[in-house]
Amino acid sequence: AGLMDLLVESGVAGAASAASALDGRQYNRAVRFHKLVSEAMERLRWKEFIASVPNSQLADAQGQLSLPLAELQSCITDENVAGLVSSPAFVALHAKYVVYCHKQSQASQNFCYWSSYIDMVDLLLAFIRASRTGDWELHLDCVRRLLPWCFAYDRLNYARYMSYYWLQMIHLPLAQPEADAFLRQGGFSVQRSTNPFAQVPSDQAIEQSLNRATKTTGGMYYVEHNFCVITYQVMSICCMLVACANLTFRMKLTYYLKYNIAYIYTAIVNRHCQTHIFSGSLSLSPPFPRLLCGSLLLTKWLYGSFIFLFPSRQYHQYLTHLPIVCLVSWVHVQMCVLECPVGIVGISRHPATVQRWVLTAHERATIADLCLTHCGLDDQTEERNAFHKDCQAGRMARDETDVLRIADTVTKLFNPFAESDDEVRVTHIASGIEGSADMIEDLLSAERRGTEAFHDFVRHRLTTESSAKAFHDPLTKLNLRTFSVKKKKASSSGQNDIARSDRATFLRIALIAQTRQMDMSHILSFPLGPLPWSLATTSGSLVKTSKSSLLPLLENSVHDATDPVIQGGALIIDAMAFLRSMKVSDIPTTFGELATAILTRLCRHFSTYDRVDFVVDTYREMSIKNMERTARTTSGVLRQHVTGPAQATPRQFSKFLNVSANKEELISFLFSSWKRPDTAERIPSGKTLMITSGISCAAVSRGSGTPSASIQSLPELQCNHEEADTRLLLHAAHASTAGLCAATIKSPDTDVAVLAVAFSKKMSAPLYFMTGTGNKVRLVNMTAVSTALGPEVCAALPGFHAFTGADSTSAFQYHGKKSAFKLLADKSACGVAFRQAFSKLGADFNPISADCFEILEKFVCSLYNATQCTSVNAARYHLFCTKGFQSNHLPPCQDALGKHCSRANYQAAVWQRCLTASPEIPAPHANGQG
Repeated sequence: AGLMDLLVESGVAGAASAASALDGRQYNRAVRFHKLVSEAMERLRWKEFIASVPNSQLADAQGQLSLPLAELQSCITDENVAGLVSSPAFVALHAKYVVYCHKQSQASQNFCYWSSYIDMVDLLLAFIRASRTGDWELHLDCVRRLLPWCFAYDRLNYARYMSYYWLQMIHLPLAQPEADAFLRQGGFSVQRSTNPFAQVPSDQAIEQSLNRATKTTGGMYYVEHNFCVITYQVMSICCMLVACANLTFRMKLTYYLKYNIAYIYTAIVNRHCQTHIFSGSLSLSPPFPRLLCGSLLLTKWLYGSFIFLFPSRQYHQYLTHLPIVCLVSWVHVQMCVLECPVGIVGISRHPATVQRWVLTAHERATIADLCLTHCGLDDQTEERNAFHKDCQAGRMARDETDVLRIADTVTKLFNPFAESDDEVRVTHIASGIEGSADMIEDLLSAERRGTEAFHDFVRHRLTTESSAKAFHDPLTKLNLRTFSVKKKKASSSGQNDIARSDRATFLRIALIAQTRQMDMSHILSFPLGPLPWSLATTSGSLVKTSKSSLLPLLENSVHDATDPVIQGGALIIDAMAFLRSMKVSDIPTTFGELATAILTRLCRHFSTYDRVDFVVDTYREMSIKNMERTARTTSGVLRQHVTGPAQATPRQFSKFLNVSANKEELISFLFSSWKRPDTAERIPSGKTLMITSGISCAAVSRGSGTPSASIQSLPELQCNHEEADTRLLLHAAHASTAGLCAATIKSPDTDVAVLAVAFSKKMSAPLYFMTGTGNKVRLVNMTAVSTALGPEVCAALPGFHAFTGADSTSAFQYHGKKSAFKLLADKSACGVAFRQAFSKLGADFNPISADCFEILEKFVCSLYNATQCTSVNAARYHLFCTKGFQSNHLPPCQDALGKHCSRANYQAAVWQRCLTASPEIPAPHANGQG
């Protein structure tokens, strides 16, 4: 519901760390993040409650609670806390707070939803507290309260086994009173250090001690084949051998030899260890500062015998320090670190050896801990043990700062606890998107439905002797909807889904054909699936093609279409492409600074051009581009209102630009900022900046020698165009009529390049197209390209581009722009007919004529190499019989192609009117255009 965006926008965490923590890969960080967010939400809820309390009652409560609060702030003790919470004033105020929360939860869905989040975090913290303090009753209570959430959100293993665990534990006083008494004394958790609030569950203690000693980085590199490479695994046992001056450790060593330790390795010491390791038993000499010092004892119980190796005789004098015969050698650090795998890889293939290694793991861990203690490696100062890490001054100050940041960010984005006169459904806190009715029902009833599932499980599987369901029978998932979208792992282009659909379809056809006569040519005149697979993907989206491959085809019509930069003239910039091209490091901290930074970058172009146009899109609720804009928001969205120059810019600026409302507010803010006299004075003398917002357009200019800038509205450039693609051409035409020497359009969009070629001849000045990034920026002379292609091809380009795939229209599966353009540019009679048909697309918004549709059918047949066919239905049957193609390799049927032609005609008609300021464009769903 926006937690990750909240953490990132508040600056508490980066995007990667927030994502990994919330995905469960970083436990400690995730707990901290949830504590911070819950605390911020609690403060916002409390603030709204305080605002609802009458001033007289609030003053009385403050007067009675001032002394207990002061005592608690001066010294936090259990007595002071108990005194505060038991005071009559606090009890009364808390009761009012509970009533307020209950009342608001019934009145506001957002209040109820985020209050449930606070309760869930409180439950998590209580569960952690039960383990940290050894509180058995609190532990069982938390387990019981967690179970409904496990059932609600389909954590089936936890739901199944925690239910059995909880039921067994609550009956433990009757079944095993001694065990129950032990657990109530805190026996289910282990205190491994002197730090307060640091008990851990017994299984976690095993992980941190026994298993950790077993899994230490390093390991033994197959001692059956290599007896020299031994690593940090159980690192301290041989240190104990070097230091063993008493019989206890000799006995332990004898015990290990009896059970055949596969390897023993000493602690690693660095160049600073120039003193004695153990009471003068062994000292490091200066010639070996970068080497490992250790005493290695290799023993292996293979085939009933010990194996001892003596590869080095240089240190034979140290053998006298050992109670048994052992091996002493120096091993280089890199040998142990780089050449050894992790864990017990390759320790042995002998089952008995592995079994002995497992059985002695706890003893090795004990010796390792004793050795670390003897070396002082686990030494902790009293100052560090005095307080828990969360209670240290630095940590508390940092947490307080982060809580305030989160609360401030929630207020800027969307405060779920703020009272509103309008009924607001559960809303994503970052995107501002309201959930559907079904999703809201699932979110608000999750605990109730989880409780019902838990009761059903206990009643039918745990407490009934003759149950219809066994304990291990599969559990039914509730599949409650949330704001999180589960992404399915789809195969490339949905090939498997289409193959399964085709197989199921033809299986039905084969069954029907046993009793009825079937005509395959008639069957193939219909789509073989829920969607026409040649025009749609398995997810229901439009088929995409590489639009950018068309621009090189157009450029190749001229020997050298690129020109050097033209001095003077007008530069018309695609505003949204310009904003998206800004790096994260280039985004200032406030919107006022952002407006200044963008204006500064625009003014740099005045060194080359006399006029710069900043052209924006408009965003309509009903648009033919809605599907494309939705597809571009897969990385996420962030809704943030733009209120003024002092407001902080979002840290996730790309997500901010994925919301149409954000872009409208940003453009409106830039428009108003640049029209101010102090900002307009940044425009160089004799230059003009054209800025657009909505349907409006204003010119900010300074005459030669004029100190102040003039701002005037331009009625001729006020237009109702939705896309900047067409508005860029309108501004280019205006620049050519204004007497400028040339007009240059800067955009990365191939749609704009196609329109520039198609309409360049209608402009009195040369038209150029600037595209590319970095050192690959090139300037293409679109007027020269248009002359080389000829008027027929240029007139057909808008209809052709819309028909073969654009942002708002589908392409043909497996058939791109290159093969289609080859058919369009063909000099034969078919090529002429194709160009004439495409030039008619977009002539008006009415359905295309039957003659035009027939030629477009022939074009599709030629595109699929079925030139002998004149209709797509015949081409489908021909290709199916001769090639056996899957349905997505066949051309669309006639009905599907008709719908595609209607959509392409609508888009082409919008493009054909790009030089008209206010064309009459019907809604895209009218007359079947959508």
